[in-house]
Amino acid sequence: MEIRSIVSHVSEGLRDLEELLSTGVWDWVRESAFRRLLYSISQGILDALAALIAELGFRKPGSYAELARTLVERRIVGESFASDIARVARLRNRLVHVYRKLSLNELLAEGSGLVVSFN
Repeated sequence: MEIRSIVSHVSEGLRDLEELLSTGVWDWVRESAFRRLLYSISQGILDALAALIAELGFRKPGSYAELARTLVERRIVGESFASDIARVARLRNRLVHVYRKLSLNELLAEGSGLVVSFN
């Protein structure tokens, strides 16, 4: 999948996430949709960044949380962006590996953070 397509998918997901945040998450169906959107957006952000790094021929980091470090080292992005990407990687891991179920309040806070950081 090309990077532009991934970014477009993330952008659409962010719009959907913003709509869910504005209309409310009041039942299990909407909460499930919200969880799925958070995962999809997080994975898309990480996939786009990994594809960009591969396209540029840079070294492949050891983990998702380290993806942006490669770009920081080359002064392509700043530390703030790297911190945002590390946060996205941690969210993705928590959603995928279900270390513990995130509460609705945690989900809403994470969703709001994604919208602010990447929209």
